[in-house]
Amino acid sequence: MDVWLKDEIKELFFKPCLTLSGNIGRKLENRLRMSQSIDERALTELLVDSLDTSSIENVWGGSIQLLRDYRIYLDTQIRKSTKEYKTGADIGLIINRQVYEKGKSYKATYATLIQCKKVTEQGYVDDFYHKVGNSEIKQSSLLLDITPSSFYFVFIPPSFVETYSTIEPIAFSKGAPGCSSPIWNFGSFGFDTLNIPFLSSQQKAESTGIIVVPALAVETNDNGGRRARLQDIISNCIPLWYWFGELLIPGFIGDRREKIIKIAKNTMEPDSGNHNLLAVDFSVRIGFSNG
Repeated sequence: MDVWLKDEIKELFFKPCLTLSGNIGRKLENRLRMSQSIDERALTELLVDSLDTSSIENVWGGSIQLLRDYRIYLDTQIRKSTKEYKTGADIGLIINRQVYEKGKSYKATYATLIQCKKVTEQGYVDDFYHKVGNSEIKQSSLLLDITPSSFYFVFIPPSFVETYSTIEPIAFSKGAPGCSSPIWNFGSFGFDTLNIPFLSSQQKAESTGIIVVPALAVETNDNGGRRARLQDIISNCIPLWYWFGELLIPGFIGDRREKIIKIAKNTMEPDSGNHNLLAVDFSVRIGFSNG
């Protein structure tokens, strides 16, 4: 097992995700307050640029040096596609790790596909169940046909969580020693039975600016229309920081097949001018090693 992946290291992967979610959440709140819209593509580009260690939008901050204190060195590679395929995901995210601990080698390369969506000012996710091009194939179905490790990132004004959920998300509650997984819930409990701290406005922004929904949940909850209400999907989602630090980095999710990694890297070449090949708009590789 990954004996190097201790709680304190996981927390260093939480921090950039919280910063990123907070930045996007506050941007959406500001636009909401000024009755202005913001393009979904612009938010996706901001997300990608924020994960680039060489970008001025970089959210890794002090986590890079703190990881080095554990002899773990992080690097990123961003590739923005110029290909014009009719179908595809917004982001291909590749994790590439190579860590040596106590004489043992821990190596893994795996990928996941991500489709980005935005909650509207009315509390809907437009085109959540959209068909691809002129076909009758749903985006979620297309992604799942390629890999089960497919997800939707939903950009959301954090205040909407309080509006559309029966309870604020519970996070940052201290668990038992050695247990880094906080409590996370969007509405299963009642207020009167809980004796735990609720989120401040800043914590709410950092936790809920980006929520993650499995493509399989999108596929199985298709309502026959094109859009979804936030309150109908919120119980199937988790926050970005938890998805990244507790599921993706440890390897609970991800696809290690070479074909999927090539798709996520945008290195698949079209056959005979076939423009229906799955490709991604943005390829994000996050690598870390201790040597």
